[in-house]
Amino acid sequence: MFENLILNYDNGNYGVYEENYPDAFSTINGGAVALLYGNNLIAAVHFSGIVPGGSEPAHVFMMGFPFETIYDDWQKISLAGMVLSDFGFNVQLTGQEPITPIQFLLLRNYPNPFNNSTTFQFTIPSSGNVKIDVYNLLGQVVATPLNEIRGPGLNTAYFSGNSLASGMYIYAIKWEDRTAQSKFLLVK
Repeated sequence: MFENLILNYDNGNYGVYEENYPDAFSTINGGAVALLYGNNLIAAVHFSGIVPGGSEPAHVFMMGFPFETIYDDWQKISLAGMVLSDFGFNVQLTGQEPITPIQFLLLRNYPNPFNNSTTFQFTIPSSGNVKIDVYNLLGQVVATPLNEIRGPGLNTAYFSGNSLASGMYIYAIKWEDRTAQSKFLLVK
């Protein structure tokens, strides 16, 4: 359920508070990995079932870092929705048509600057092929983190800068005949 979720928590640069020592977990007695840190240590665990020595069903989700240190609201909403779904709650809107954006819009990538990975977000009013190219300052394409058909609404694409050198890069998103661009700083 949590496989494609990427979260960024405050390292002191985003005004929440710095989380220097997040806890890492191990799983026992039926607990399962929910989230991993970038270094592959377990960031969150979940459990559903009868606790050893107990007689009633239990459901637990535990993170090794404070929820409020996730500085991006969309990431908080995504995590909260996934946890509620994991607990068996229906988090789908009912009785209303989904709200679809009326414009093509590139939102700011986060984090920026970054040293490992960043997240691109954009909205499109209808389904279509979306391509994101990353350019060096010489205008050469150095990566294409996304080139696929996406649906209308808010979309997210993830980019790992592990193969690139530190520096300023330009990224351009193309949907139908529209293009938008911005820049990011990769710091290693």
